[in-house]
Amino acid sequence: MRALHLPWPARSPRTLAALVMLCHFIAAFAALGMPPFFALILQKSLHADAPMLAGWLYVVPTVFTALTGAWWGRLADRFGRRRLLLRAQLGLAASFLLAGYADGVELFFLALCLQGILGGTFAASNAYLASVTHGAALAGGLNALQWSARAALLLGPLLVGCSITALESPVMLYRYLALLPLLAFGLTWLLAPVTGADSAKADEAANANTVQGIASAQGTAQAQGTASAQGTAQAQGTASARVTASVTDDPAVPAAPPGTAFGPPPAASTAPPPYGKQSAQRHAIDNLFLLNFVFALALVLGFPYFVPHALPHLEQLAITLPIWQVPLSPTLLAGLLFGLPHGVYLLLVWPLGRAFGQYPPWLMLAAALGALGLCQLAHLTPEYLWLLLLARLVMGVALTFAYLALHALLARLVVPGSAGQHFGRFDASGKWGGVLAGLGAGLVVGPGNFSAPFGLAALLLLLGAVRALLLHRDLIDSTQGNAHEAPI
Repeated sequence: MRALHLPWPARSPRTLAALVMLCHFIAAFAALGMPPFFALILQKSLHADAPMLAGWLYVVPTVFTALTGAWWGRLADRFGRRRLLLRAQLGLAASFLLAGYADGVELFFLALCLQGILGGTFAASNAYLASVTHGAALAGGLNALQWSARAALLLGPLLVGCSITALESPVMLYRYLALLPLLAFGLTWLLAPVTGADSAKADEAANANTVQGIASAQGTAQAQGTASAQGTAQAQGTASARVTASVTDDPAVPAAPPGTAFGPPPAASTAPPPYGKQSAQRHAIDNLFLLNFVFALALVLGFPYFVPHALPHLEQLAITLPIWQVPLSPTLLAGLLFGLPHGVYLLLVWPLGRAFGQYPPWLMLAAALGALGLCQLAHLTPEYLWLLLLARLVMGVALTFAYLALHALLARLVVPGSAGQHFGRFDASGKWGGVLAGLGAGLVVGPGNFSAPFGLAALLLLLGAVRALLLHRDLIDSTQGNAHEAPI
């Protein structure tokens, strides 16, 4: 059966990026919207009275995506990026359908494993974009995908919380959500397959850009490498960015918009730092990786347990919409509060990235981590709805500053000749921080008491803020005496 392809105007880089972003948003909607309700699914659908499982199950897809991502990438290079993108969407639909019919923890766990193994729509979307676009168009497409992941993390829990109580069993919602990756499959079918000529043209253009821009390799790393290194997770994430975050479907560490993370980085030469400064630079960037790890760890600690932590207090409130006089479901309100920081991030990441370039990124990172720590402390008293709402709003602002500061510091510390290694380590630090957060959160919660992860996250963030203040000394040591480095 021959695929129906879009006409030529739809093949422009901007249109291709928009269509791929739409498909990723549709597929990621369920993948990012359901995990905050795992504790509810365990209790009401799987009849498992084990709160620790919610945190552990939260990171299962991420672990298996990280383990199989490189293998799927090699297959995409061999058999075609569009085919593997279609495969990822079908795999996501199959895993959702299996989860929808799970009647025990074992089958649900298997479905989440398959989601991580067969999914990976974010990486597959990135690979397709890299085959048909390059340069500024590719950077814009990668950042658009991060934006779509963050939007899914905002709207997914909101709409899932609105509909999950209407079903007899919460896990049944997976059956309906399986239709979303199938819809994305249909839209992806319209994309033109990547031919050898298209791939060669993109490679030639990318090589030309590399030769032309070798004197400003750090700027290229921020515009292109940062977007692909976050994850995430975020989400993520994470803002991913987003990291991701990251990057996987978890945008815990999202990528910074090109050219907005506290201004473009200074031009750098390809020569290594002078002898005696290399160890200082390695020390500085290792500390940055550590801060990114702690940031992702503390951020994700409360993700699996925010809804069950806040839900009992929200159920005691009678809140109605003032216009239609429609009562708000407690699960809907919990989903809204969960996604609120990510919505604030979506609104502020672009304007703040351009407006605050004159402030030292290490100072902004310390302030952001300290504010996040105070917000986590506010989660210990969810009975005060006004305080919880304020904490979630401030958390969104602090997340934006933290992501932008991390990206700005990474762009200034990365060595052009080792950019791939540095971005890979940065991405891995965020991913494993998120994985450890899910495992750790499951260990510290108790029956009916979900506040411990937030207290632990607050402690880690406040310690991270102190370490970020000390990062200034590392930055001075790594740049002092280097003529090709601008002061930080």
